[in-house]
Amino acid sequence: HGGLKWDAVPTIIDAPNPPPPLDIERKRKPPKSRQELPCKKRKQSHVPPSEKDSVAGSSSQEQVNEEAVAGSSSQEQVNEEAVAGSSSQEQVNEEAVAGSSSQEQVNEEAVAGSSSMRERHIEDVVYSSVRQRHRTAAAECSLTLKIRALKSQVSKLRAKVKHLQRQKVSKGKKELTKKELMMKELQHLLPAKVYAFVSTQLQMSQRKCQGYRWTTQDKAFFLSLWHASPKCYRLLCKVFSMPSVRTLQKTCQAVDFKTGFNTNILSTMRKAMETTKPIDKLCAIVTDEMSLKEAVHYNEAADRVEGFEDFGKGQRTPYVANYASGFMVRGLFTKWKQLFGYCFTSGPIPHVRLQSMLFDGIRELRKAGMECLVFICDQAAGNRAMLTRLGVTKEQPFFSVDGIRVFCLWDPPHLIKNIRNNWRRHGFVLDGNEITWDILEDLYAYDSHQEIRLCCRLTKKHVHLPPFASMRVRLATQVLSHSVAVGIKALTDIKGLTGQHQQNWRLPDSLKDSHKLKCAISDASAHFPFFDKCLEWLPRLKLVGANSNKKQIPCVEGWQHNILCLKMLWSDLRQRHQVSFLLTNRLNQDCLENAFSSIRARGGNRDNPDSVQFECEYRAVATGLMFSNSEKTNCEQDLDALLLQFSTYVSHESPQVIVDPKRIMEEHGYYRVATDFDIMDCTEVRERENFLVCESEKSGQVVSKDQLSTFSNSEGECSARNSYLQEHQSSDGVLSSDINPPPFDHDGNGLVYIAGYIADKVVGKFADPEGPCKECKVLSTHVPTDPRYTFLKDKQYTDLVLGEKGLKVPSTALVDLVVALEANFRKHINSVVHSVGLGKKLFTSGMEVV
Repeated sequence: HGGLKWDAVPTIIDAPNPPPPLDIERKRKPPKSRQELPCKKRKQSHVPPSEKDSVAGSSSQEQVNEEAVAGSSSQEQVNEEAVAGSSSQEQVNEEAVAGSSSQEQVNEEAVAGSSSMRERHIEDVVYSSVRQRHRTAAAECSLTLKIRALKSQVSKLRAKVKHLQRQKVSKGKKELTKKELMMKELQHLLPAKVYAFVSTQLQMSQRKCQGYRWTTQDKAFFLSLWHASPKCYRLLCKVFSMPSVRTLQKTCQAVDFKTGFNTNILSTMRKAMETTKPIDKLCAIVTDEMSLKEAVHYNEAADRVEGFEDFGKGQRTPYVANYASGFMVRGLFTKWKQLFGYCFTSGPIPHVRLQSMLFDGIRELRKAGMECLVFICDQAAGNRAMLTRLGVTKEQPFFSVDGIRVFCLWDPPHLIKNIRNNWRRHGFVLDGNEITWDILEDLYAYDSHQEIRLCCRLTKKHVHLPPFASMRVRLATQVLSHSVAVGIKALTDIKGLTGQHQQNWRLPDSLKDSHKLKCAISDASAHFPFFDKCLEWLPRLKLVGANSNKKQIPCVEGWQHNILCLKMLWSDLRQRHQVSFLLTNRLNQDCLENAFSSIRARGGNRDNPDSVQFECEYRAVATGLMFSNSEKTNCEQDLDALLLQFSTYVSHESPQVIVDPKRIMEEHGYYRVATDFDIMDCTEVRERENFLVCESEKSGQVVSKDQLSTFSNSEGECSARNSYLQEHQSSDGVLSSDINPPPFDHDGNGLVYIAGYIADKVVGKFADPEGPCKECKVLSTHVPTDPRYTFLKDKQYTDLVLGEKGLKVPSTALVDLVVALEANFRKHINSVVHSVGLGKKLFTSGMEVV
């Protein structure tokens, strides 16, 4: 360069920031001091820091910040020294150049002065900003400490909640374990039904009433309590957790039981018999009757009047029922039984109707997989007439249904009572010796005055029977017992009776019981020798004063019939089914009698329930609810279990109750045109049955069902019941218009009151006092002078004003319409009162009047 001199000498200039000498070591920047946090106090972690602590914390923070600033200032000083070194080097170069121009030196001094002022200004700004940062950092530190303290507190509370939850769960597990142990102990200590009740109460005690849920077994148990005593059940509901009465009623409504043979039961029995052994399918069919109270009730859901004769499948008559006939099937070798049908009759069931139902029942049981071998009944007139019609005799004690034999047995308890009753009323003659009731009275008169009695159980009630005591089987069997027979023999020896009176003890001795016979019939048992011995003297037993050529009384002939039938039944079972024994205590009506006893015991004691009450209780008994007969019952406990339990009927597969009247009418065939055979078949009468029986006895032939259906009622043979139905039956199934009912005598005051009630119900639904019926004038604005309005005028507390509260005044047109409808109702009700769809028929007839 042209301006530089090669021999120039460097000069020393006092620079404001000289560079550091090269021989001095540069100091290492000190490390930043680590911020120390205050010690944690766990017990006071939730208490916010005090002002002194916050001030001390802010002061320490400012000190830390100042140290940080001092560190940054020293770093800047080092940087400035480095810059000064470089500036001094430049000054040397400048001095080398300054020799050429002094003006440049002056300019440099001016620049150095301005730079120093700028540096001071920068220092002031940096100091204020650093101070502001110190204050912000102190505030942030304080908030950070508060947040940290709150977080610590939250974490401690969460830990405490978890600990309490674990403690609660462990406590619940301990309590559950205790409860399970307690329930296991109760299960071993308590009976099954008591344990089920206690466990149910423990479960429901932890729920509200709306949360109660009951199992089928619970409902069956509570239904048993409710049927035993409704009053007691309502009292127990106040103490225990139990279903409401409405819940039980809905449960019962789910079980459908109609008159006739129940198809639901038969279909379910068919499924139950699919997995049953062949010997368990052998059964006996039992039938019996029960007296009812005459009463009628209108069933609004089914649109029919209950309480008339009803044989099932739509076969109803206009006669009020006062008898109920039940049908039960019972296992011969297995302890099971089942009610499967019933019907309502006016008087004892006709024997033709009984035969038809019996055959239908046997066929239905065979379809269900059962083999009905025995038919058991009492010696009622209808039963004897039916068996006579079927050709059943003591020599041939069976009838055939579709080619299969069915053996007929009379109920032994009824035979025992009949023997005792005939002995008491008439006396017997055996081989010329009279056996009268007087000998029993003498025995009681003598033995009752002895301190140590011979017949200790013989009481006045046995000898002098009070009312209804003749129905007690226990009294009859005790009179005909071995103890009484021995007592009569001892009495004859003590008093030295001779001649006729000496033979009086032989009848009871012949009928005495033997311990060898208290077992099942088998080839090695002592039954058959005893039967042969009885068959020797029973044909010679006659009533006192009876003709020798006269037919034997039914009870004595019934014993011969049963003995011969039992022999033939045993032979048939041995050949066809290879059985080794037969229990004779299963060949009676006790199972059905116990069912009737449970029905009568509803609510304590109800000897004569009506048809609606019988149907309700029959449903309860047939569904297997828990019933216990009285200790003084007339029959022994049969100890048989129902084949179908309550849970079978309330399952989801069970059909619901039919409440549609149209559907009921279609199901029972009420829309079909009635024929003469339908009339006669539904309303067989006792006079016609007696006529048929007499004709068959005269001709020696049995009148068949076909002959019965084609039988024509000639003059003098038509019964009152048949003529009544012929007069009241029309071709369309509705009452004909040519009936002349008795005149309806009334003054009209009652019908005016009814017309006012109807008008109030119709017009009261509308805002306008007259409603939409202004043209027809349902209501009247004033009381007419008609004498029919006398009762309405006197009954009102205030003046009769239209639109105000109180009784309404019907118009004369409405009253005339109500009178016409009442006359039409009385004209038609007698013909359709027993049919289904009663309301629909009356409505159709009433619309013709309107």
